[in-house]
This record gives sequence, structure tokens and C-alpha cells, in this order.
Amino acid sequence: MSEEIDQPTRRKFLTRTSAVTAGISLGVSPLLAAVEDSHTPNEEKPEADRPRIMFGYLWSFHDIGGIAITTGLLNLLYKHFPGYRMTSVGGVSEAQAYLLEKFPACEAYGDKIFKGKAYHDALAQAKNDFDGKLPALSQETMDYALNTFTQNFIDSLQRNNPEFLQALTESKLLIYPSGMMLNYGELTLSGMDFWGDTLPYSLLLLAARKLGVPYGLYGQSFTAFEGLHAVYFFKTLLEDAAFVSCRDGDTVDYVKSLGIHPRGLKFVPDSTVSFGLRDDRWGEAFMARHGLKPKEFMVVIPRTWPRESIITQFIGEERSKRHVHRLRTIITHWVRKTGMKVLIAVEVKPQMPYHRTVLFDSLPEEIKPHCVVLDKFWLPEQATSIFHNARILVNMDFHSFFLAIPEGTPTVALMTRESGRKIWAFRDFLLPEYMFDIDTTATSTIEDAIDYIDEHYEQESDRIQNKVIPHLRAIEEEQMKEIAAVLERERSS
Repeated sequence: MSEEIDQPTRRKFLTRTSAVTAGISLGVSPLLAAVEDSHTPNEEKPEADRPRIMFGYLWSFHDIGGIAITTGLLNLLYKHFPGYRMTSVGGVSEAQAYLLEKFPACEAYGDKIFKGKAYHDALAQAKNDFDGKLPALSQETMDYALNTFTQNFIDSLQRNNPEFLQALTESKLLIYPSGMMLNYGELTLSGMDFWGDTLPYSLLLLAARKLGVPYGLYGQSFTAFEGLHAVYFFKTLLEDAAFVSCRDGDTVDYVKSLGIHPRGLKFVPDSTVSFGLRDDRWGEAFMARHGLKPKEFMVVIPRTWPRESIITQFIGEERSKRHVHRLRTIITHWVRKTGMKVLIAVEVKPQMPYHRTVLFDSLPEEIKPHCVVLDKFWLPEQATSIFHNARILVNMDFHSFFLAIPEGTPTVALMTRESGRKIWAFRDFLLPEYMFDIDTTATSTIEDAIDYIDEHYEQESDRIQNKVIPHLRAIEEEQMKEIAAVLERERSS
């Protein structure tokens, strides 16, 4: 469905200087020392002369999953394509600093690309083109967004951020990392608006498409493309991609059901499963301080909704109270049955301090001495060290599961209908029996699953390490081969 790409336009940009003044290059991260030996034809070239892979966006720095997604993707890319120059886009300053600390050779552009001046210039022009207001979705406006709006965005980048436009234009591949930001409509959690949400989160892909830069989507979850016009927009965007992979099979089925048939459509795990970092020094100190012994404690991650917090407002206070009651019952059952401790932690920073005030403070007094409360928000490598040592993780959030499973730690996922299609990743991870709807599943059923894991811990951990993880790694390897083929085609063209 792609319109003919103006290749001379791309060549025009490529004749400009290749210096990237916003990039930072400080050498090779110690993180890469353990990466398997690999070689590409560009590996011996100076960093500035290597072909570029661009990826974005960096999602956030207030949740361990948002941090780990890009780190995991970079681990994979550096392992398989060490001869390439890596460039990230987006992210608050903390997210950029974290990424560059782990990967000093990586370059980073800020978070104003997709909702900065270029976007607002194109938005203002759209209002002018449609009589002073943004139009409703139609065939005409979708074609406008895919073509005219995108060209206006590119033109503004040329005037105001030519260094970034040069970096994008010379890239051999643009990769959109794992996430669920490419959606539209009221069925999405935040009721995503096309002009204010869908379009800016699509801009990197739209610009790459217009410039003739190959682009691919890695490990996506699509909640909803509501209406024929949104389907047309996404059908065009996805079918023009070099590859599209989804982090859950339910999303794959959803895309197919809409008559959208991208290249390479398949399940590939969220890149968080390749995060691969543990801060064991921090983990050991934390455990010693709180009397946690390896494989003798459970981690519980709630998702609460106190009235003053908006982090999970869609659940509502009354449902949240029922969720907390179930978690309280599960923790009490665990302590009384096993005598082992419980760490009550969080996955997203805005949940602090509610894991204490809403859950811990409501526990029976005789249970509280057996519980530890995370007192300061942690980084994903700290969380992973704790998950590595835990006997079991009980999680109401999502990405902690992706960090715990590669450590061989059995996980029980307590999901809500608002969690979206991504919850079905448990099925793709060959662990469907440990996924429960917390609203409809009897607490005793969840406790039975936890008891089974505790009583068969070695068996369940071995199953994860010897069946689940090899299964996921094989799928990742196939995706990397597909990316290599895209890069080879680009190198040969």
C-alpha cells in the first residue's frame, strides 16, 4: 500500500554532513564484555563511519519495564550487530542518562522529537489546511496524515533539527521497541485521540516510511484500531514495514482479523526478557538488611488505586479494595503455611507509597513482622537481582514477569481486563496455568497455584529454565535473523 518513495529526497539528505552534534560517544560499556563474539563487515570501522540502526522511543524512567525495554533491545542489537552505530530517540533526561551509562557508544536524542516543534508545526498546518480545526477521521484525513502531515513534519525537522533528520535519513533500519502506544479509540485505556496521541507516537515510523528508511516494529501489543479509517491508517503503516512482531499471540490474531497482513507477523517476546542485568551487590545488601534468604521469600507487586492517585484510575477504588483484600488473603495464607517472608514491592514509581499504606498497613498484625516493604523505588537490575533470589513472584503488573522468568523464577500473574492483550503473553511463554483474572478467579484457586509452585519449586524452575527460556531465545534468534536480512538488503541496494 506504500506510495512511491522519493528516493532522490533521501539522497539529498544523505549528502549533508554526517556529524551528529547531539550524539554522545564515550566508548564501550562493560555490559558488553560478556556478549558472545560476533562479527559484521562494519565491525572494524570507526564508530562515526559505521552504518546506523535507530530505535525509539524510550518510554519512561518511572517504571522498571519502561527502562528495561530499550536496554533489552540494545543488548540484542549489540550482540548481533556489533558493526552498527546505535541511536536512540526520545525519553526523559534520566532515561537517556541511564541508557548511555550502560551503553556509552550509543547516541541519544531527546524526547521533543515526536511532540516537539516539528509535530506542532505540522499540527498547525493541518488546522490551517482544514479550515481552522482538525478534521474527523476519514479516508481523506488518513491519506493526509500518512503523506502531507508527515512531509510537513519532515520539512520542519529540516528547518529546526537537521542533525536529527540527517541521522534518521542515513539509518539502515528504524526499530520501534516493545510497547502498546500504537492504538486508536475509546477502547484503549486512555481513550487515545488520533491527532494528539496516535499520530505523534507514529511519527518516527511515518517519517521513515516517507524517507524510504526501512522500519520494523518489535514486540508490540495493539489494543484497538477503532473504525475503518483507523484500520486503513494502521494497515498502510504496518504493511509497509519491513517486519512486525507482537509480544502476544492475541495481538497477532487481532491484526489478522482486521485483514492486515504485514511482513514477518508473529509472536516475539517483549525485549525486556533480554534485559540481562542484575545488581547482585545491591540485592545481597537489601536481603541481608531485611532478613530475606535466597529462595525463601515471595515477592508481591500490587496495583492499587487510592483516591488521590491516578495511576490506575480506570480500575476504580471499589475494585481496587477487592484486589487488595485478595492480596492480603494470599499473603496471610503464604506466611501461615510456609513461615516464609514476603517482599511487597512496586513496578511503577507512582505506586509508592501506596504498596505500604494500602496493602501492608491493612495486613493482620501477626503477619506484618514477616513482611518487608520496598522503601525506595528500584532500578530494573536491582529488581532482577531480587527476583533471581525469590521463590515466587506474584504480580499485578506486567514487566516484572519479563524480568523474573529469565531468572528461572516461577511467576503468578494476577491480571485485570484493563491490562490489554499483552496479558496473553503467559500463553506464549508456555505458562497459561499461572495467569489469573483477579476479578473473577477465586482466591483459593490462586492460593492453590502458589502452593503447587512452592511444593514443586525445583520442578517448576527447571521447566522455566529448560523449556520456556530456550523457547523464547529461539524465537528471538529468528527475529534477529530477519533483521539481519533487512540490513543485508539495505547494504546491497
